[in-house]
Amino acid sequence: RRWGIFFKFIIIITIFIIVLLLINIHENKYFRNKSIDHVAIININGTISEVSKVNAKSIINALNDAFVNKNAKAIIIKINSPGGTPVQSNIIYNHIKRLRKIDTNKRIFSVIEDVGTSGAYWIAAATEKIYCDPCSMVGSIGVMLSSFGFSEAINKLGVERRLYKSGKHKVIIDPFLEKNNENDEIIQHNLDVIHQTFINVVKKNRHNLKCNNVDLFSGKVWVGRDAVELGLVDGFYDIYTLSADIIKINTIIDYNTNTNIFNIFKW
Repeated sequence: RRWGIFFKFIIIITIFIIVLLLINIHENKYFRNKSIDHVAIININGTISEVSKVNAKSIINALNDAFVNKNAKAIIIKINSPGGTPVQSNIIYNHIKRLRKIDTNKRIFSVIEDVGTSGAYWIAAATEKIYCDPCSMVGSIGVMLSSFGFSEAINKLGVERRLYKSGKHKVIIDPFLEKNNENDEIIQHNLDVIHQTFINVVKKNRHNLKCNNVDLFSGKVWVGRDAVELGLVDGFYDIYTLSADIIKINTIIDYNTNTNIFNIFKW
């Protein structure tokens, strides 16, 4: 009976793997011919965070796959993202910078489609060039932390709050506590440090910035046409025209790891 259960389990796993393989073949993502010269596309689509499908692990896996393939003559980071956590964004940023140092001949570009703001723009700053559409939303070089305050509400409802903590500032963003100037200063300091790190990243990589614009690092979102004038973006290309006109290769292959069965078991 135990062997019967074991073999049934193996059969189920085998069927599952075959189904996933067929899905990959149908979507033509991984099994497209990578033995010919092509441009590798890395998708950053959606919010960037450790718990979302767009995270440092998945993006780095895709970058590494493209980087080690000698037939991938260039890499394009295709961005449709409002941003996400600064840590995940910075991990991806650092990895792109590292890859560019390893092989200066493997060009890495960014193309912002609908939106590339905040953490997504942080990542784009690591690439050789950033392109967008005249109607793209670009920038938002800032940091935010949102919360709510319910201290008056629970008082009116007659709710007794019981909170136990060790450490004076352990619960400084608890929504049921009254505002505290000291806590506000701590939070603002942390946000300012992250913001300055973001600003330094942009200044280090974008050499044609018009830093005299007082709103450049205010968190403002810019339309693509204005982003080019400010030096946040290098010009107007989509992934197809960039591949054909600049890279001079018409074949593009999606390296998105989310549907690639072989990357399920990767770091």
